[in-house]
Amino acid sequence: MRLKAVGAEILAALTLACPVLAFSEPIGSDDAVIDADDTIAADTPDSDSNDTAWLSASKDTSTQVTAEVDSFYTLTVPEEITLSGTDGTIKTGTIPVTLMGDIPLKGTVRVKTTATPLQSKGATDVSMTITTPKIEWNRTDMLGNGTSSDYSVSAVLAPGDWTGTVTFECSMQ
Repeated sequence: MRLKAVGAEILAALTLACPVLAFSEPIGSDDAVIDADDTIAADTPDSDSNDTAWLSASKDTSTQVTAEVDSFYTLTVPEEITLSGTDGTIKTGTIPVTLMGDIPLKGTVRVKTTATPLQSKGATDVSMTITTPKIEWNRTDMLGNGTSSDYSVSAVLAPGDWTGTVTFECSMQ
């Protein structure tokens, strides 16, 4: 007998702890299956009883979408160029500078150039002149394949083997 009483107590406790779910609007025989895009929200009725939760179909639902997109860019320049020219001792060369990537909408990338003097064994160091037609790229310039600008380098050189380095420093604004 005690077993029956314990079983009845457990059943009563489960009935109170597990609310009964019911639809707030009847489903008729001509109603279609609820669309998978609809959201079913549980509403608690305004009564003192907490043993029933009411479900209602909501047509006004939303999903918050968030994303973290990192900025990146790539500067591409050749490893080496050769200065040449037939105009006496003035030698020139071109350095194609390409920037591509994805940066913030109002962001820019600035390119600053510095150069070491050209050196040749037994000769005095010679400064290079660098012409930089574009020093700032915006997001539109950088999307897709990016945008290139031809920087020119020139120096007045005597015969000999000359070497120097042009350095490109980028900063995102």
